Amino acid sequence: MQINWGRTAGWAIAGPAALALLTGCGVVPGGSVEIMVDGTAAAAVGTTPSPAPSGSSDPSAAPPVPGAVGVGCPPGGAAVPNGAGVATTQDLDGDGLADDLWLSRSGGRRMLGVETASGARFFTTFTGDGLAPLANAVAGRVDGGTAVILLDFTSQARLYTVTGCKIVKTMNQLGEQYAFDEEMTYGTGAGCPAIGAGGTRRLVGYLAKPVGSGAGYSVTRTIIELSRNGTRARNGTEEKIADGVPGSHKRVREGQEIICGPGGRALEPADG
Repeated sequence: MQINWGRTAGWAIAGPAALALLTGCGVVPGGSVEIMVDGTAAAAVGTTPSPAPSGSSDPSAAPPVPGAVGVGCPPGGAAVPNGAGVATTQDLDGDGLADDLWLSRSGGRRMLGVETASGARFFTTFTGDGLAPLANAVAGRVDGGTAVILLDFTSQARLYTVTGCKIVKTMNQLGEQYAFDEEMTYGTGAGCPAIGAGGTRRLVGYLAKPVGSGAGYSVTRTIIELSRNGTRARNGTEEKIADGVPGSHKRVREGQEIICGPGGRALEPADG
């Protein structure tokens, strides 16, 4: 079955046999001497960190933190806006420490950002999809270290990666941002489940749909293959993981969510 993640031409639209993985050059987090915001230098290394932002981050809800795996991003960058919706999430810059994910909206400017445990702060701006008034976001580390962010608009979820101490759009083979549909025709959700004997977390798309009147649900899971630094994505292996199960089944529930492992969900505040 062909998968079409997204209702607009240019999103990831083909099945695994039709697409070839585009690899990119890896970037070592923290290797830059400046924090980049939308491609523009925001602050040099050593900038004095600003006071902690106000928001909804709950340190007690922080996910399990693995041992340090590398050097985090250098401290600095513009302060997180007051009133931003903040959530503690997984390690996004490679130092093994939990980081913060945030969303902010002011005067029509909508921002998605990260504040790392090392004190680095960087963000990107985004526009809405015309259907959901407010967005939310989750993040996690998959595929041997790639840090991804799913920006959720209820009707679709757009994919980003954290690489080189900045947030970058993950693109499909057609040069458009990769997005997951959340309708009933092509897809219903996305996640980062642990798959296989090794328990490696993989980025996946789900399609959970009724199979007939009173016959329960069918759930299909498609692996999303990422390039080395996560800036390219394509549809990979497709697998049916449930068939004829009730709507309350855990496979159906996970197939209708946008979630990426342990960690909080950042909520976009109303325009301030």
